[in-house]
Amino acid sequence: MDVEVYYSGQRGGTMPYAALPAFRLFCKQNGFQLKWDSTNKRVDLDSGLKGKVCVLFTGISSGGGTAYEWEVLGNVQKFLSDSGMEVVISQNNPSLAKNTDVAIRFSLKEMRVLEKPRLIFFQSEDEKRQDLVKCLRAELQQSGIPCHYKVTKNQKQPSIVHIQLQLPLFTEVSKRKLYAEKIALHLASGVLEYFQNGLHIQPMAFLPPTILKLFYSTMLITSDKESQQGTDE
Repeated sequence: MDVEVYYSGQRGGTMPYAALPAFRLFCKQNGFQLKWDSTNKRVDLDSGLKGKVCVLFTGISSGGGTAYEWEVLGNVQKFLSDSGMEVVISQNNPSLAKNTDVAIRFSLKEMRVLEKPRLIFFQSEDEKRQDLVKCLRAELQQSGIPCHYKVTKNQKQPSIVHIQLQLPLFTEVSKRKLYAEKIALHLASGVLEYFQNGLHIQPMAFLPPTILKLFYSTMLITSDKESQQGTDE
């Protein structure tokens, strides 16, 4: 008897019923969410990040965001949405941060006296998001943009990690675009690493279905080729 296997609501194929216990352990070890329907003999898999919520805020807390900030966070949203979590972008609704897993504010500041771009992490003295900040900073440092800390007293929204990109005033458009792409990529990677560390799950557990299929089909093709070569020899 075969078991139907679905991932994020999409049918992925079938597997032998006898393989179910080992398959459950594999999914548990790697962080997939698994639901077994014994009546219909069906397995439903979901990303390890399903049910997690990330809120992204633009601009400073007292105002809206620039088009540049929306562009960066829009790309972060695209990256993270494919991982299975819910991602929301907001201008100025800090109450959203109360019941969320990750809350990040990204702002842009242009400065006449600045010679090179830099990223500033604003932290309160009683920062409760140290693990998240650590992951974000480790990733953003790989963007090539220097990262700095700035401790702020009496921060009104300590649950929100505020990161500010400071740019020289007349930075070229092409460089701005490059910085935006780098920041979005590494910011999203930092969030994923934070969940990976905190939930003890493998990155495989939050890959989209299309990538998983591509990954496994490539593995099977490689195995078949190796088997064929061994036979030929």
